[in-house]
Amino acid sequence: EEFGLLSTVQSFSVIIAPLALLGMHLALIQPKKDREVAPLIVLGILSLAVWAFFIAVLLVFIPSHLKPESIRSISLSWLLPPLIFLTGLSEILNRLVSRSGTYGSLGKRNGIQSISITVSQLLLAGTAGFAWINGLIAGNIIGLLIGVAIMFKFATGFLRRVGLRELKFALVKYKKYTFVFSPMYSLTILAQQAAVLFVVFWYGQDLGGQVGMAERIVAVPL
Repeated sequence: EEFGLLSTVQSFSVIIAPLALLGMHLALIQPKKDREVAPLIVLGILSLAVWAFFIAVLLVFIPSHLKPESIRSISLSWLLPPLIFLTGLSEILNRLVSRSGTYGSLGKRNGIQSISITVSQLLLAGTAGFAWINGLIAGNIIGLLIGVAIMFKFATGFLRRVGLRELKFALVKYKKYTFVFSPMYSLTILAQQAAVLFVVFWYGQDLGGQVGMAERIVAVPL
């Protein structure tokens, strides 16, 4: 059941994050000058923070009986928003690493992040009996946080003070990423996650967790 909740939350986070970023993570490789990247980063992070906060408010204040059974977990209210935020932040940093051309750093980050997630989840295994926390999701958040910390150095070279006029200009200039490419990106991910979400919402978290686990086992040798 806990793995089913993990699969659900991960699916939500990877689907919502691109929309919350307004597609700015996809536009990061477009500017010819590095100083033009900063408004895109700021726009993406600000929008991401607003989305995460809004989702947190919804999860807290929507009555439990109005929520689908698969997302009624108490732990979801405070674990999903930071997971969405960190997933989006990781997307931005991935593009900045690609822009800087240091592709080897991605492999190193992925290795450390995967180990961190596994170790954190094992250390939090004893929380299985508590309704207010899901050790699998919390471990995933810790691993993502470590991965973001490792890659943050690649963002420092692009960051600077950005004015409101620059933000408006960037939003208009790259509006096709917000209204076209970002929804298409999320729809593609939704298609990939549809099987797990269908099973979770139709048959429950137990079977959804088994499907999610099976997908990860198959992905290991690939």
